[in-house]
Amino acid sequence: MLFEILWWLLDFKAITKTYSSKFKTLIGKKTEYGKRFAEDDPFGFGYEAQYEFMFFNKPFALLDFKNFLERNNVKNILEIGCSVGLFPRTFPSLFKDIEYTGIDISKRSIETCKKYLDHEFIHGDYLKIDLDRKFDLIFSFHVIDHVQDVNHFLTKTVDTCKKFAYISSYRGYFPQLKTHQIEYRADEGIYYNNIAIPEVKKIFSEIGLAKNNYIIRSQVERDKILYDSELARIWKYANDKVKNEILELTGLTASFFETIPLELDLNTNIVDQYPNLDKILARKIGFDINEIQSQKTTVIEIQKWFK
Repeated sequence: MLFEILWWLLDFKAITKTYSSKFKTLIGKKTEYGKRFAEDDPFGFGYEAQYEFMFFNKPFALLDFKNFLERNNVKNILEIGCSVGLFPRTFPSLFKDIEYTGIDISKRSIETCKKYLDHEFIHGDYLKIDLDRKFDLIFSFHVIDHVQDVNHFLTKTVDTCKKFAYISSYRGYFPQLKTHQIEYRADEGIYYNNIAIPEVKKIFSEIGLAKNNYIIRSQVERDKILYDSELARIWKYANDKVKNEILELTGLTASFFETIPLELDLNTNIVDQYPNLDKILARKIGFDINEIQSQKTTVIEIQKWFK
């Protein structure tokens, strides 16, 4: 009963925020761009935890980019929207011998990156900042979904990359959508963009990118509601109240949860033993359990040098 009430409150809160945002937008009231990514703790787990949950909740998308990087030889990389530096932190061997630069609109995220990594990090808005060089590879993971100008983002990325670009959009795959659907949410200070495949192709054609220089495809995000490694991550960041709830639901001990690996992993051996545990905990970290197994990302791969 307690969890049913929590679910209803979360849905009610989301609906209220949506209509409040629409009203503010209608009357022209706007929040500073990027507020959503500067908030401390939307899910109640901590600043870094929110980015870890968002990062790891699409493991197939992460592995897809990992495979892309492994098969393409690059010497320097720019990541747009690096948040707290989770790509080089999660796959350190991949970035070991690569000159990596991360850029993010959140000053706090950049400061967090510098705590863990020795790479170069830039605080600023990618669309506005003047970069003084080009990169072998530019990639962005779920950033184009929230930018002010989708087409400027695309053209600047094509212009700034020397060889490759990899752009992932988490909001879905829309081959039938003729133009981008863009919604500004005043309460969060960001845009929510559905990327239209035909419009992307049109922009690429206008800037002279040949059809054999890019691929636009869909990518499945995940096949389970919750994986064991995510359960370990929830335990790591949970407060005492949430930890006690998990212990009551499972009958397991605290020491058991502390032994579950935190790394990217697709096992569900533990979660599968406890009915509805995955649904309950997925809601706690902001997952939409109705879409989580069917949602697809849009992936844009660019190879400028290929003829």
